[in-house]
Amino acid sequence: MYDLSQYNFKPFFNVVIIICALFVIVLFKMELRSMNYAFLVRSRYYGALQDQYYKNLMKQAHLTRSERLEKWAHSRMTLNWAKEGQVILVIGEKAAVPQ
Repeated sequence: MYDLSQYNFKPFFNVVIIICALFVIVLFKMELRSMNYAFLVRSRYYGALQDQYYKNLMKQAHLTRSERLEKWAHSRMTLNWAKEGQVILVIGEKAAVPQ
C-alpha cells in the first residue's frame, strides 16, 4: 500500500484555504454591491414619496387657506360674522360668551 506519511499536505491545504478565503471575499463584495443597489432603489423611492407628500401638503394648504374656507362657509353653510352684542353659544362647554 501507499504510505501517506511521506507526503506533505501542508502546501495543498494552504492553497485550499487561500482559494476559500478569496471566494468568501468575492461573495462579501457581491453582497455589499447588492445591498448598495437595494439602498439606492429604496432611497429613490423614498425621495419620490417625499416629493408626493410635499405636493399633497401644498395642495392641502391651498385648499384650506382661510379666505377659501371663509368663502365656502358664507356661500354653502350660510355662516355670517358675529354682530356686536350677539351671544355665541358654545355647545362643547355649554357656555355663552357675549361679544
